[in-house]
Amino acid sequence: MREIVAGAPAGSLLSKSIIRLGGFHLLMSYLGAIGYLMSGSGLKELLSTIYAPLSVEKMMQGLAFARAVRGHLLATASLATVILEVVQLTEDEVDCIKNMTMSFMDEQSSLLELNQNTHLKALSEKFGAAMELLSSKGPTEQLWVQYFKMVSLMKEYIHAERSGDFNAYLECVRRMIPYFHAAGHFPYAKSCHLYIQDMEKLHEKLSPEEYHKFVNDSYFTMR
Repeated sequence: MREIVAGAPAGSLLSKSIIRLGGFHLLMSYLGAIGYLMSGSGLKELLSTIYAPLSVEKMMQGLAFARAVRGHLLATASLATVILEVVQLTEDEVDCIKNMTMSFMDEQSSLLELNQNTHLKALSEKFGAAMELLSSKGPTEQLWVQYFKMVSLMKEYIHAERSGDFNAYLECVRRMIPYFHAAGHFPYAKSCHLYIQDMEKLHEKLSPEEYHKFVNDSYFTMR
């Protein structure tokens, strides 16, 4: 499709078209990359305690999308519990996290307010340091820390897509490229490279008003 638009006569309606990379299928391919990179790690057996073995096969390939997302979220929640044991939180920090969680669940706090919370930032720094510590202990720990980061990237991508954060969305696509290469998903790796190049030149195709709406007013995603 991109080649068709590039070959369209200059000034025609088709030449002004903007090709978007399919967000859903991009994420399916990324989930398949996670499954490929985690093959033989025990993740398949872990997910098989919740889902049927045949379902897990499809989840590892990124095909059973909803189940794959849910399964990875459950697996990383368990990993987070293990990592938090290394963090050694104080009682005040634990109480602060509980209060923030309850406040967010009751819709009394926005995500922006949580991100600006100093206690949460301190916890995030401690959590990151704990992951680096675990990662330095050996290849097995390093693999599971990498898995945690891959799933975290998946969550960031979904949030960026649904909230309409264009810059965060592009950054997530950029960070997915090495995983596509590592898993042998070369068509998607190539498409992501070209897509990012096209998006960086978006201001050349859109008027200033349209560009502002597309980038800053969440017009790049459909609701």
